[in-house]
Amino acid sequence: MARIETKLPVRSISGKLRRADDIVFSVRNGQTFACQTTAYRGPWSEAQQAVHSKFKTVMALVLTDMADPDKKKEWQDKANASGGKYSTARGIAFAHYWAAEESGL
Repeated sequence: MARIETKLPVRSISGKLRRADDIVFSVRNGQTFACQTTAYRGPWSEAQQAVHSKFKTVMALVLTDMADPDKKKEWQDKANASGGKYSTARGIAFAHYWAAEESGL
């Protein structure tokens, strides 16, 4: 993935510029990234459906925690104490719930 230094007017660009483009822009931690992507158009396999279902379950838990200021602060404190492994409360919460879902807890 290429790192792009941007000027203020385009610093917040994200998504595609045109529908037919295969370059997608995203902003993470204040930096803009561009990556080439191709859309999958075939039917999902059972394994893909299982991962998608797990992702939805985990994201629901994370968003519930992020809506609670106390829980969000707890997650942010854990992210700050992670030594740079996690930079956001949402990231460490997602990793925690994903691991718990994989282990069946």
